[in-house]
Amino acid sequence: MAKHSKNRPNIPTPLTVDVAILTTLPEEYHAVRRKLHDPRTASKGKDQPNLFAEMTGMVLYQQSGQSYRILLAMIGRAGTVNSALAVEQLVRRWEPRYVFMVGIAGGLHCDGLSIGDIVISNTIYGYEYGKIDKQFIPRPNWVFAADIGLFTSISAFAELSPAWQETIDAERPLPGVPRVVSGNVASGDKVVDNPNNNFFRQVLANYPKTIAVEMEGAGAAQAIQNLRDAGIRVGFLMVRGISDMPREENVTDGENGQKERDRWKPYAAASAAAFLVAYIASGLPLSPGEPTDQPALSPAASVPMHDFQTSYFTGRKTELKKLLPLLQPGKTITIVGPAGVGKTTLVAEALAQLSAKGNLAQRFPDGTFFYSFQQRAEANIALEQIARWFGVDELVPDIGLAANRALKSKKALLILDGTEEADDLPRVLSAHISHFTN
Repeated sequence: MAKHSKNRPNIPTPLTVDVAILTTLPEEYHAVRRKLHDPRTASKGKDQPNLFAEMTGMVLYQQSGQSYRILLAMIGRAGTVNSALAVEQLVRRWEPRYVFMVGIAGGLHCDGLSIGDIVISNTIYGYEYGKIDKQFIPRPNWVFAADIGLFTSISAFAELSPAWQETIDAERPLPGVPRVVSGNVASGDKVVDNPNNNFFRQVLANYPKTIAVEMEGAGAAQAIQNLRDAGIRVGFLMVRGISDMPREENVTDGENGQKERDRWKPYAAASAAAFLVAYIASGLPLSPGEPTDQPALSPAASVPMHDFQTSYFTGRKTELKKLLPLLQPGKTITIVGPAGVGKTTLVAEALAQLSAKGNLAQRFPDGTFFYSFQQRAEANIALEQIARWFGVDELVPDIGLAANRALKSKKALLILDGTEEADDLPRVLSAHISHFTN
């Protein structure tokens, strides 16, 4: 379940995220939201309206105690065109390294697939592209393979980690345990309740190994392909919970496709969300915040500390005891050590202890903010981000002066990570020092 803090630090929306999770239906959206730590309504400023119910949250990476920054969005309208437009806008706005499409789908009676199971897309077929002559003839031009790194790692997770089933937070309509099946998924703008329909029969004749059908994957995959062609590196994968099993017309069991879908929709959405979030927590091909050599899409890459949870903190009591009283307005503290030794974790633990006692907000009433030079080394970007954090948008004639104006009369804690990568650290620190000497 999502965790909420009663006294949250004043933390801005992140400018970039590690993962974007896209849904279409409210049931799908809220199933994911319930799994995020500290979900918040996202805002990119007055010039970039929130069009897709965008929220940011965190998923704890179990192996390191760091967190993946998550964007959750709801397309709101089914169909391949809507999903393509939404994916391209969201990737350009939020710069995720991975995009997941998650929600419900219809399952086909093959490979032992059953209602309530999970499907991982190996290949997505855009089945509506084709030629109409005496009958519809699909053309195999609109076909998308899954990101190989995501597909192999999530397949291994499905085999080795069944504990995710215990995190499903919706009631299953009938007894059973969900299986995870990978395979080919047909994607188009039609709700398929009868796979024996003449049109869809031709689809299955051309794609006989199709195990599920849905309405957004091909559009999302096409958008990802367009972004890659533009030089933007982003991985994509689709995860679906089976909410109904389209059946032939002569099957009469008292429950048509719509009724079955409505009955199973909450569970299918919840199981897909539980599986995906558990997989993310187990570790994606890239760790949280790890660079991808992706071309920059926006002029900043801040990484705010959404929470101060340090489940893996051990030892270092002496260092912690020294650090806690030093965290006061007007001080500059330097923590040095080899990469990976736990400098950031030490700071996070100190903030967790201060926050638990109510001292963090008391000492720094204007908020706690985190910036990583490992993401962007330029001092100008760091100064711009500091200025914008505090609502200063006028960055001329000098961005350093803008940051100084932003910090004036403020009691805020600025945490600068990876300072050895900064191209001009003294310039950034001067804004902080000037704030206390002016």
